[in-house]
Amino acid sequence: MTCSGASSDLKVSATECVGTVQTKDKGSLETVIKGDDVWALDSGLADGFDAEIGSDRLFADAWPHGTEDNALMKSLASWCHREQFTEPDTLGGTDSEVTEGKVTTVDGRQAVPLVTTANGESVTWYAATTGEPLLVRQDSTRDDMPEGVFSGFGTTVGAAKPSGTVQEAPEE
Repeated sequence: MTCSGASSDLKVSATECVGTVQTKDKGSLETVIKGDDVWALDSGLADGFDAEIGSDRLFADAWPHGTEDNALMKSLASWCHREQFTEPDTLGGTDSEVTEGKVTTVDGRQAVPLVTTANGESVTWYAATTGEPLLVRQDSTRDDMPEGVFSGFGTTVGAAKPSGTVQEAPEE
């Protein structure tokens, strides 16, 4: 997925997420989410956050662990956008309009674009036209809505507690 100032390579389901987030200005982060548990291994991302909040909140060479009840872990978990599986973005309302476009080629696959517009913004979902009509790609005009390429349907994410040092995330 790609959004303003960041890109990611994540395997995501409604309950799990595994992968890496690379930000333009703040470094990168490895994330593992399994159920309510969140782990995040910092590779320079904390430097930017530490400058903003004035303290060392993440640990060098250790996986902070917590749940999304912890504000820090909730923020780190938000990169996965798991809510998109259970509460898709409607662009801020139920009055959005959806139009079907002409079949096109997206990442080597034939797909039909479904465009939703509302409040001066739009998102385009591309659904495969052969086999199951699975989501192939999402493009958006919103800065806070990631663009992404989707694949690997029917495969497990395989999230597991990371090996290595794990420390509980600091409380606020």
